[in-house]
Parts: sequence; structure tokens; C-alpha cells
Amino acid sequence: MLARPRLFIAALLLVALILPGVASAGSSRAEAVPGALCVLAFDDANGDGMQGDGEGAVAGVVFAVRDSAHVVATYTTDGQNEPYCFQLLPGEYRVTVLDAPGRGATGAQSWQVSLSESTQSSIVYASHVGGRAPAADLGKTLSGLSGIVSFVAAAAVAVWYFIRFRAK
Repeated sequence: MLARPRLFIAALLLVALILPGVASAGSSRAEAVPGALCVLAFDDANGDGMQGDGEGAVAGVVFAVRDSAHVVATYTTDGQNEPYCFQLLPGEYRVTVLDAPGRGATGAQSWQVSLSESTQSSIVYASHVGGRAPAADLGKTLSGLSGIVSFVAAAAVAVWYFIRFRAK
């Protein structure tokens, strides 16, 4: 008769040790407060990548939010109800856009976002009818040419250095 109470007490102790860990693991996930990830797409008429006066919201831009494995949310802008805020659990997300027909990006098209509990992150996407606005194109073109000129100059110096010291 004495063996059964010992077994019963041992079982109670085991349950007392295991259940608090299980309860706390489950409750921390249930208590997680979502964060907000807000998105807005606007017409970047001057191509500077920043929303200015008269550069309103754009309809037809699709935002896709991915976690490490798959798409967890999407939203298509209507040009009137933005910014739109996704309610997401804390974590790491990648946001990408698919532009409205006839439009092109004047800024970033993909963002990495780290969302914490009860926080808000915002993404503002800039696009322009027909693609990049002329002012933005000029800056990118000059930047690209500068890189090419630097590369060619470095290659010329390397060839000169190789020929000069190889001959000796």
C-alpha cells in the first residue's frame, strides 16, 4: 500500500515540473501582440524617390509580404485607402512590389523588415508612368558611367603596371 502513494507523489511532481514549461511556452505565443506594417504607393512625378506635394497615391500596385518560407499577406492598392496596414506577428519579413501596368519604379522595389511587438513600420513605394522619370534617369546614367570610367581607368593602370615591371 505504501508503494502506490510514492508512485502517485512522483507522478504529481513530474507533472508539476513539466506542465509549467508547457503552459509558459504556449502562453508566450498566444500573448504576442501583432505589429503593423503599413504600405503606400505614390506617383513620383519628379523621379526623386520621395513623396512631394501633388504626388498622390497610385492604384494597382501589389505588395507581397513573405516570411522565411512563403507569402503571408498581399495587398493591391486602390489609390484611396492608403496607407494600408498589415497586422503581423513579430518577425522578419521581405516585402516586394509588382507595379501597376504602365508604371516603373523610381526607388526600391524590395525591403527587409524586422517587426517587433506593438511597433509600426512603414514602406513608401515610388513609381512613375512609363518607368523612371527623366531626372532620376540622368542621375543613374551618370552614376553608371562614372563606375565604368573608374573600372576602365583601373584596368589601364593595371596593364601599364604589369607591362612596365614585367619587362624588367
